[in-house]
Amino acid sequence: HRRKFEGQETHVTSPSRRHSELLFAFHFECDCESSSLTEEPSSGEGEYYTHIPAHLTKYGMTDCTLRGVLALCSIAVAHLAFCVFRHFSCRGSSPSSVPRPASAMVVFGSGGHTSEMLHLIRDVSLTQLSPLCFVTAHSDETSLQKIRAFQLKYIDSVQWSTIYRSREVKQSWLSTVVTTSYALLQSFHLVLVLRPQVILCNGPGTCVPICLAAALFRFFSAQFYSPRIVFTESYCRVESLSLTGKILYNIADKFIVQWPQLLQRYPKARYIGKVC
Repeated sequence: HRRKFEGQETHVTSPSRRHSELLFAFHFECDCESSSLTEEPSSGEGEYYTHIPAHLTKYGMTDCTLRGVLALCSIAVAHLAFCVFRHFSCRGSSPSSVPRPASAMVVFGSGGHTSEMLHLIRDVSLTQLSPLCFVTAHSDETSLQKIRAFQLKYIDSVQWSTIYRSREVKQSWLSTVVTTSYALLQSFHLVLVLRPQVILCNGPGTCVPICLAAALFRFFSAQFYSPRIVFTESYCRVESLSLTGKILYNIADKFIVQWPQLLQRYPKARYIGKVC
């Protein structure tokens, strides 16, 4: 049927014909959209667009977003695989296996301190501490004679080193600043070259620069090198600590005393009886 409406000719269609035309238009639109996602772009780059499923386009998922999600998932899976590999490759040995010996540095003082240290390390085995380095003051010939005369069973496997004293006997306190600075530089070099895992000392001032150098290494590079300091106070110290002991009390990892009275004033210390 034809009718005139505002000077224009219009077509009046039946409801069934209108419904069929709408269905045709809808299917034509869907075919055009799907073909635009798979056809070669007109820019001539030679690439094809990735077809995105309809259930993803419904939520506004674009091609770039999908690629980004896939990239993040790939990175997460790779990181997880690396962590699992590192965990199993860095696992320690079984409890039944023999532990590896720790490298150690033994710092000798002078006089009675040297004798006490020799008794401390008398029963040390190279299966526990190896390699082993003995450090003495450069002017302490008496300690060298005592060490050689003590006849340690592993004396031939020991490495020897010397450093300057922080303070000689009857040396003025003003000049001590210079000698201590020089001894500290020597200690830095010695600890850096030998890299001991354990430092054993019992005073007097010869061990202070080495312990300070080890503490600085532990503070600034704990992830790469963190030596442990074990200090044993002299047997003659019954009620108070020596000057070296007071300096190293908060630096040493293990602070050992030989009299129980000292535990009341210094609770961080550890009493294990007479060790010398």
